[in-house]
Amino acid sequence: MQLPLKEVCLALGKEECPSDLVIRGVSTDSRIPQKDCLFFAIKGEKFDGHDFLWPAYENGCLAAVVHSPPPSPPPIPLIEVEDTLKALGILASYYRSKFSPICLGVTGSTGKTTTKEMLAHLLGARYQVLKTEKNYNTEIGVPLTLFRLKGTHSALVVEMATRGKGQIAWLAHIVKPKIGIITNIGPAHLEFFKSIEEIAEAKAELLKALPPDGVAILNADDHFFSFLKKRANCQVLSFGMSPQADISCEIMGGNKPLSLKLKTPKGESIVEAPFKGEHDVLNLLAAVAGAFSAGLSLEEIEGRIPTLSRPPMRMELHELTPGLLLINDAYNSNPSSLRAALRFLKGQEGRKIAVLGDMLELGKDSKKIHFEAGRWVKDAGVDFLITIGEYAQFMGEGARESGLPPEKIASFPNKEEALPFLLELVREGDVILVKASRKLALDKIVEELIKCHSS
Repeated sequence: MQLPLKEVCLALGKEECPSDLVIRGVSTDSRIPQKDCLFFAIKGEKFDGHDFLWPAYENGCLAAVVHSPPPSPPPIPLIEVEDTLKALGILASYYRSKFSPICLGVTGSTGKTTTKEMLAHLLGARYQVLKTEKNYNTEIGVPLTLFRLKGTHSALVVEMATRGKGQIAWLAHIVKPKIGIITNIGPAHLEFFKSIEEIAEAKAELLKALPPDGVAILNADDHFFSFLKKRANCQVLSFGMSPQADISCEIMGGNKPLSLKLKTPKGESIVEAPFKGEHDVLNLLAAVAGAFSAGLSLEEIEGRIPTLSRPPMRMELHELTPGLLLINDAYNSNPSSLRAALRFLKGQEGRKIAVLGDMLELGKDSKKIHFEAGRWVKDAGVDFLITIGEYAQFMGEGARESGLPPEKIASFPNKEEALPFLLELVREGDVILVKASRKLALDKIVEELIKCHSS
């Protein structure tokens, strides 16, 4: 990017600017060298960016946006605003308005990152695509994504998360999507909402932001489909396994690749998807619906599906020795995604070991939800359950009450204590599922299993 500092000041409501500098980037992290960048001093839960103005200056920042200047500021222009986080979004919105890519927003309780990745890949058949990287789906991450826009980008795919009412509305205001995808509604982030209905209402903020000539893409198989459809003021395109969905499919068979009969308003097609199981099919259908809405032909979509790939740590399969199958789903966990992962585990051959950690942000019913998840573990035919964390132990109680023998359940407070037990437990022919909320960092267990059992 390239933006005169005077233009930044005007965008932030400041008529005067003390400099003729030109910024070439935006940063919220003082630790990363950012030559010629504008630093936003944002106050978070653990750190206050105002305490790091000098490191930002030393790492190349030319100016900073602050709530109030410190007693001994670095020798760079400081732009004072009431709220630095809001100012970041305002400037991102201003910068976004300089470009005209076709814009697609993606949200949902589960599958939004995988859908975003698939959608961006499909759109690559026709467009130069900018997409959300990593987990940049928040009030900080989304603006930082927009600041990467260039005139060469013809499509923009932005993932949007929420932890409270109004957040997606704000992100959508910044992004200005024409096409909005909601993958599903489930009990994720109940710590921040009173009910699943409130979660659905929060996700629907994306639909309310779409223009009249936009497209709302909704999951026809989801319990909240009708609820969401009523909140869309534009065309609705549905996807799902139901034959009544606008975009649907029939699973013909296969096991990596999976053979699918794709059914769309533009015809039918047999495609080979590089998946080992059915858990990704709904995400693919959502992505296909998004690609159609962006103008791609069935032929263009067909040509891109065989080269799809999954984001790391999301149902990532590792075939290890001796004859071990490791399912790395350690990126995150909530009730809906855990149930999907257990369904996939149930379909595998071999002794099934589930290594499951806490599902966080579930609010006051967390113990109850984890206990119920233990019943799902038993229903999935798990032979041995290892739980990690404060709440995951209640999965063990639920599994035990459902009939899993107590000697087939082991609970640990952290991954460090669980790992030696797991390494001693595994044997040839096992299938191991590793899944938890990101904070538990169970990818470290995955790394050790791969290190110990790679050929």
